[in-house]
Amino acid sequence: MPITEGLPYLPAFVAAVEAGTFSEAAKRLAITQSAVSKQIQARERSVGATLFDRLPRQLVLTEAGESLATVARVLLGELAAFSETLAAQQDGEPRGELRIGTTETLGSYRLPSWLRQLADRFPGIRPALQVGSAARVLQELQTGRLDLAIVIGGDYPDVLEAQVLRGDPLYVVGTPALAAQVPARTPLTDLLLPFVLPDREDPWRQHLESQIFAPLAWRPLVSWVLNPIEAIKGFVREGLGLTILPAHAIHEDLHAGLLTMVPVSTVLVGQTIDLVRHRHRRASRVVDAAWLALANVARNERG
Repeated sequence: MPITEGLPYLPAFVAAVEAGTFSEAAKRLAITQSAVSKQIQARERSVGATLFDRLPRQLVLTEAGESLATVARVLLGELAAFSETLAAQQDGEPRGELRIGTTETLGSYRLPSWLRQLADRFPGIRPALQVGSAARVLQELQTGRLDLAIVIGGDYPDVLEAQVLRGDPLYVVGTPALAAQVPARTPLTDLLLPFVLPDREDPWRQHLESQIFAPLAWRPLVSWVLNPIEAIKGFVREGLGLTILPAHAIHEDLHAGLLTMVPVSTVLVGQTIDLVRHRHRRASRVVDAAWLALANVARNERG
């Protein structure tokens, strides 16, 4: 059987990959478990290889299955994009699901406002948000599981393209009482107050180490090491130390007077918040509209 004749079985295959069992895949597709199993077997015959190792409690992709999964997601994504384009041509507005990935911090502080404004502009777009590490989100983008990603700027594979949504400066912050103990324009290296920082495995801590601490040949006095950022802010709001955080994570705390900027003279190396998509994958009208609208929303937002 030519491989193209197996195309009708791709939804069952991808559902089994995502669900991990034939029974759960059947529930997602609203068909019987035996129907899913037969479609997978037919798909295996069409490609001439076993796609899953059938373990007692789960399905595990074989090497051939892993290769097909990447291709299948792209093909189904292209078909969905085509369907959305046809539907949008009927009413002139982009309509359909937008699979967008981001990190926990950006998802908590920036995206709610941006996605609300996107929905106001394009009510037919249905965002489906996935939160994870930046590395995981970018990997999902490359394999076709996501349409867009919003992450802290960095180095990207050649297959991805990015646009800067906005700068994200860094600030030393603490309670108003602690900040008042620091004279104006104090060098960062002269600070003797304790710091609350994430652990060394955290990407944010690694950024601080490589971009700030190492160039200054300085080691802050770290009294508390914990994750995530919300926990760090909780300790800092209780006056247990200072910390260094990006603007997007402390915007509301600064406006509420819970935290204040410490008047250091040292210029801290900031970051960018980037919108990323696959360079070579054909984008639907939904993705194209979101690509432009999110950039406009982010760049015009204050704070």
